[in-house]
Amino acid sequence: MPKFKGKTKPKLHKPSMETVMRWMITLLLGFVVLLPVFAGVTQYEQNKAKADVEEVLAFMQTSCRKYDNYRLANTTEALQDVLTKVKTLTVYRYEEEDALLNENRLQRYAKFQYLTGIFVLDENFSVLAHYDKAGKDESLLLSQIIGDKNAADILNYPQKTYADQICLNDNTYNYAISARQDKPGLVICYTDVTRFQNDKNELSLSTMLDAEMFRQDVTVVITDGMRVISTNCEQLENILVQYYPIADVLVGGEQLTPDTLLQLKNDSGTWYGMFTQYRDYYLYAFFPSHVVYASRRGWMLLFTAIYLFCGMGYLIWRQYSKKRRLLRMEKEYHLVSAISSIYLSNLLIHPQDDTWEPIVQSERMKAVTNGILSAKAMLEKF
Repeated sequence: MPKFKGKTKPKLHKPSMETVMRWMITLLLGFVVLLPVFAGVTQYEQNKAKADVEEVLAFMQTSCRKYDNYRLANTTEALQDVLTKVKTLTVYRYEEEDALLNENRLQRYAKFQYLTGIFVLDENFSVLAHYDKAGKDESLLLSQIIGDKNAADILNYPQKTYADQICLNDNTYNYAISARQDKPGLVICYTDVTRFQNDKNELSLSTMLDAEMFRQDVTVVITDGMRVISTNCEQLENILVQYYPIADVLVGGEQLTPDTLLQLKNDSGTWYGMFTQYRDYYLYAFFPSHVVYASRRGWMLLFTAIYLFCGMGYLIWRQYSKKRRLLRMEKEYHLVSAISSIYLSNLLIHPQDDTWEPIVQSERMKAVTNGILSAKAMLEKF
């Protein structure tokens, strides 16, 4: 370490306790000021995210409504078609007796009318004849159909007909029931429409919620309460809801309610979003946290800069005022010193407080005014 020859070692200027306390108070005040600013900016960003999510959910509701109307129209048309086919089969006058029990005739009619199968029943719902395109038993399907009270109503009122759609073992069937005209009993025609519903060329929620229709930073999900039926995220397609992070969206045991901004945490990070229910669909839309709070850092930097600017300005003004006060005190000191060199006694009197203090005092003055604190009493005594 070099030695200083002929020079004293420079000393570092240590800040006074007053300066340290002033800086600590400034930092504490800055924390107190910026904390509500942070809370306000956070709330603003959350409200903005909530508005964006509500807009996405509104679009999803519109898409679901369009899809339901499309599906209802198609289903109604398909049911009307199968109803027409079963009525044609029952009202046609056949030359031979028990023609409806001829399975070859049923087979030809089913192929000609593009039906999956036909049941012919007696008044006790016993199967007299049955044809299925794939050779299936379909006894479970039959039990589901005749378990409906509408089947019994048609036996009692032969002029009635009935058509409906039923889902069974991941298959969907359109069926129609009509009373036999030759003998008491029922004729049931059914069509398996599962392949049409799974046809990717058909309009579906998946095609209506194409990823290109949404912002790249939002994840949308539609579930039926059990399974994800539509989403713009390939990793979430057709998975069970219990395996989707939505199952963990309940925070602190709170109930999941619509119109509330929810926080969702998973392996990919933190997400904020909302959910709503439309008929039998549950609609979800979530934004990642870095998108929700994209502007918060900029706002905080701006307010911090403003605070620092104001704080530095205040400290500079305070330092300037302190310097001016010291200069004034120095000038007063020189003035008092000059006067003190002329007179034997110099007193500083504070009329408002009725106090006084000696600057220069002769021995006689000390003897006369010793112990007197009041300026008025001191002058009278003097």
